[in-house]
Amino acid sequence: MQTIPNSVNFFIKDFVFINRGCTIGHHTSIGEFVTINPGANIAGNVLIGEHTQIGIGVSIIDGITIGTNTIIGAGSVVTKNIPDNVIAYGNPCKIIRNNE
Repeated sequence: MQTIPNSVNFFIKDFVFINRGCTIGHHTSIGEFVTINPGANIAGNVLIGEHTQIGIGVSIIDGITIGTNTIIGAGSVVTKNIPDNVIAYGNPCKIIRNNE
């Protein structure tokens, strides 16, 4: 069995769906029931909360936290933390409305 060095650890919880062509950086944590759609690029030190959807072609820069029950729209560039229960999209990614 091969071990992963501590410098590149990442955590993916249960029931996560990662589509083709995605990249996930070091020290990233992905909560349960998250969907990451094709072509998403997630940098290192990113936290993604449970029940969150990351759209096609989204880019998330290093050190970002995305909340629980949040939707990030296709093609967005996430440069700031996104809270729980919102729908956000754009370049740069902005909160559009609540997702409750």
